Amino acid sequence: MPTIIGPIRHDGVLVSVEVGLGSAAVHALRAQHKAVPPAIQKTGLIDSGAEITTLDTALVQQMRQQLGLQYLTVIPSTAPALGFNGIAVVYPIGFVILHPQGQHLVNRTLLIQELPISQLGYDVLIGRDVLASCRFVYEGRAGQFEVSY
Repeated sequence: MPTIIGPIRHDGVLVSVEVGLGSAAVHALRAQHKAVPPAIQKTGLIDSGAEITTLDTALVQQMRQQLGLQYLTVIPSTAPALGFNGIAVVYPIGFVILHPQGQHLVNRTLLIQELPISQLGYDVLIGRDVLASCRFVYEGRAGQFEVSY
């Protein structure tokens, strides 16, 4: 079982991620014999209080411009830390948590919401939708976390 072990930093549990096009968009490009744009690497915060993985608005705009990302639907959403209570746009993306030895956690189509989270200091919040397929240990006394999948 691949495991990522790391320090709990002053700003939380951070892991390296890649965000890109979801599998339907990738298949459509390949069917047209077009190149698939490379994914974008970011640092994500594991947020066990978040129900759904969230990307910052600026990152989504970058993905729309560089990758041709298109929205799927909208959902009601609440983000108390942002003072947000309204409708969030949902996108199907490819999402990968990068493992140092290459045993990555890959989700070919993950539905994420777009919210202006950069004001909290992050581009990516990894929610319980991703953590549901993992074992997540937050060992505060040791100052260490562990994610196994």
